[in-house]
Amino acid sequence: MSALLVVGYGWWFQVGPVWLAGYLGVSILALATVPIAYRLFGYLRDDKARLLRKKELLQHQEMLGRLAELSQQLDNLGVAEAAKQASRLTEMLNDFHEVIANRFRDSQITSSSYMDVARRVQLLVMQNLSDMVAVARSVASIDKSDTQDSKAVTGADGQNQLQRRLDLASDQKARLEELTQDNRALLTALAETSVEVANIQELDEFERTEALARLRQLAGRAKQYSAN
Repeated sequence: MSALLVVGYGWWFQVGPVWLAGYLGVSILALATVPIAYRLFGYLRDDKARLLRKKELLQHQEMLGRLAELSQQLDNLGVAEAAKQASRLTEMLNDFHEVIANRFRDSQITSSSYMDVARRVQLLVMQNLSDMVAVARSVASIDKSDTQDSKAVTGADGQNQLQRRLDLASDQKARLEELTQDNRALLTALAETSVEVANIQELDEFERTEALARLRQLAGRAKQYSAN
């Protein structure tokens, strides 16, 4: 485009090569300053921040919808603590959304890993809740079957089959407790970082806190979990 302008300038004004070279240099300099000014005056930074907030909003809405489903399912299955964990995570998601939308409106959010790290841990909590639904359904199915079958079981084979089902139910209940304990640790870490964010004025300072370091470790577990 600059070359065409230079040719047009030379043809229209009938100037010499020195003037053409000067005009070409000015054109190139003007074009080069556009991306520099875009960065220098913060437009690139602001665009990144807007994209991050838009991404967070979409994730926020999707996760709230999924959490509502999980909470209802856990209530129906009678897994009381898991249902409470779903409610607690819902509150944390709303607080997290407020932080991203309002607390760090400026450029700080673009250079922070807080959003990515916290989101991975939140998703791990949700995955655990989803696993709890599957495990609780399995336990409920076994318990119902064994209540009916135990009345009619006769013979060694029948007793062995019943015992295997009881052992399976016991293993599933242990798995349910393991997931519950895991979520307690994850939710505690999320709560600690939320408190840190509320008390710190500069996000750069928050990047060096122990709370975020612990959250990063948990997020690493989440990344490893998703890869397996």
